Amino acid sequence: MNPTIVKLLLTYGANPRIGGEYGETPLAQAVSGGALSDIDRPLLGGRRLATVRALLERDPGLSIPDTYAGRSAIWWARFHGCAEVLAMVGARAEQRAVGAHTGQRTRGWERTDPGKT
Repeated sequence: MNPTIVKLLLTYGANPRIGGEYGETPLAQAVSGGALSDIDRPLLGGRRLATVRALLERDPGLSIPDTYAGRSAIWWARFHGCAEVLAMVGARAEQRAVGAHTGQRTRGWERTDPGKT
């Protein structure tokens, strides 16, 4: 996601909160470095700091959804050591990512057992 294009789209009314079929949002895509939509992107170590910044400047209330896609986005950002991106989206989203690839669900700040609700 080119940050200039993102800013242009937002200026003309694009919805930064729109979600895809699997819960991926523009913010989740940017945080993941594109790993949610491009199988080869993780190998390239893409970072989308400027895009994350543009989305959050337009709508400071944006957050990473607590979906598999959202947790995966945070996981990829952690994998690539994107501390600035993680700081921008907040520690709570990062905490939810703990169980993203282990199948464990999280509730807020605490980790829950997979069999418990």
